[in-house]
Amino acid sequence: MSWADTQDDIRRRIATLSQFDGQPVEMAKVAERLGRAVEQQPSPSDLDAIHQRVRAEWRRSGQLDKVSPRDLGKMCWVLWTNAHDGELRLDDAFRGAYLDWAYRRGGRRIPALLSCMLITEFEVDWEKVEWEIWLQEIATRLPENPTVRLRPWAEALLRQEWLGRWEPFPLAGELLSDDAAVRDPASKFFQTHLSTGLVGRGDFVNRLQIHVANAIVDSVALNRDKLVHNLSPALASQRFSWLEEVAVVSENGMRKLRFPHAWPRLVEALMRPWVNDSGRIRYVPPDLRRHIARFISEFVPDPRQDPAAWFGVDSRCTDLYKQWCVFESLELFLDIIDEVANVEHWQARREFWTEYLQAGVIADAWPVLGTKAVQAMRRAGQGPTGFGKLDRGASADHCVLLMRIGDWTVAEWSHNGSCRMWLAEDRHRPRLHQSRYTGDRLRVGSRFAFPHQASETFSWQSKVASQLFGSTRHDHTAIAKRRVYEENRTRWGW
Repeated sequence: MSWADTQDDIRRRIATLSQFDGQPVEMAKVAERLGRAVEQQPSPSDLDAIHQRVRAEWRRSGQLDKVSPRDLGKMCWVLWTNAHDGELRLDDAFRGAYLDWAYRRGGRRIPALLSCMLITEFEVDWEKVEWEIWLQEIATRLPENPTVRLRPWAEALLRQEWLGRWEPFPLAGELLSDDAAVRDPASKFFQTHLSTGLVGRGDFVNRLQIHVANAIVDSVALNRDKLVHNLSPALASQRFSWLEEVAVVSENGMRKLRFPHAWPRLVEALMRPWVNDSGRIRYVPPDLRRHIARFISEFVPDPRQDPAAWFGVDSRCTDLYKQWCVFESLELFLDIIDEVANVEHWQARREFWTEYLQAGVIADAWPVLGTKAVQAMRRAGQGPTGFGKLDRGASADHCVLLMRIGDWTVAEWSHNGSCRMWLAEDRHRPRLHQSRYTGDRLRVGSRFAFPHQASETFSWQSKVASQLFGSTRHDHTAIAKRRVYEENRTRWGW
C-alpha cells in the first residue's frame, strides 16, 4: 500500500471512530497520562547494555518473548539514538515484532516511541525513508476501536494530522505561509505538540528552527521573492516572528535560545544565503537585515568583542555580520543623537558619515553614549546593539561615535565637539568595544581635532576626508556634488 493510500485509509478510519470526549490533548500530557511514557533519557551506558541484550536475543531467536519488558520499554530510545548502528531500526521483522509488543500492552509505548523519534538526533540520509516506514506501520496498526488509554493519543496522532508533518522542512513552509488556512493549523500543531517538554528540546524542533531560518532568508536572498527590493517592515516582522516562536523560549522573564549550543548553525542559516561562493554579497532588505542583526546580537556574543566564541562559524558569515554590526552601530548612534543633540549641529555630520558607510570603508564602529542618551535608548526600546557608556569628562547628553577607517581611529563628537583622529601607531589611540570611557580618554593625544565649522562650504568635511583618502581612496567630493545637484534640481525644477 502506498503512503497516499495509507493516508486515505487513515482518514476513512478516523470517520468511523466514535467521537472522543474532550478537546485535543497536548502531546506531553498524553504521554504523561499513558504511564509517563516520555521520561528522562537513559544514560549512554544503559542504552548500550539494552541494545546489546535485545540484539543478542533477536539474533538468537528472532523473537522478543524472552526480552524483559523494561528493556523493551527503553528500546524506544535505543532505536533512534545515532550511537547505535541502526540494525534493529532497519529490520522489517523487528519493527513488526516490536510494534506488536507495544500494541499488546495497550499502546502505552507508542507515544514514547514517536516522542523519541522527535527528541533524538536526526540523520539526514535516513530521516525521510525511515520516518515514513515507521509512521506507516504505527498508523496502520492502530486498532479500529482504540482503548480508552490510547484514544487521546490516537486523536493527537490522526485527527491533528500528525503523520502529515513528520518532516521539519514542510512544517517550516507551512508556518511561514501567507495563507492563513495553511499557517494557522501548522501554528496550532507546533504550539500544542512540539513546543514543550522533552519534545520541545528535541532535535526535530532544533532542525525545524534551521529550516524556518532558511525559509525566511532564502526566498529573498535567492531572488524568489517578489518583494526582494522592497520587503516591508510589517512583512519582515511577520516572517521573523515565527523564527522567534520556534527558536526562543522565556524562562523567569528572560529570553534565551531554545538550543543555546546550536547557535552557530542558526547564525549560518540566517547569514550564509547573503554571500555567494565567490564572496560577493547579495542585497539585503534593510528591515530584514535589522531583524537578523538584532536577533543575533541579543543571543550571541559579539564577534568584535569575543572572536573566540565564533570559532568554527563560516568566516564569510562572521565577516558579513561584522559589517552589519557597523550599520547597526551607526544607525543606533544616529537615531539616539537626534534625541539628545541639536539637529542643525548633526545634519552635516550625518550626511558625511553615511556616505562613508554606504561606500563600505568604515571597517568598524562603536557608539559611546552619555547618560541621557542611554535613557533615551531604553525609552525607545532600541537595542540590544552593543555600545559603550561615557562615564565622566563630558555632559550627560554628549555622545561619541568611534570608527575605524583604514589606518585611522576617528572619534566623532556630538554637540560642539570636534572630530578627532588617531593613527594606528598612536599610543593614546582609543580602543573600540570597551564598556566604559571617559571624555578625556576620547580626546587626549589625537593627531587632528577638526571643529565642525563652515559645514555649508564643506570646510571641515574636506579636511577630514583628505586625511582619510590615503587609507580609503574614497572621493569625498561625491557628497558635495550630490548636495549641489539636489539644490539645483529644487531651484530650477530639473
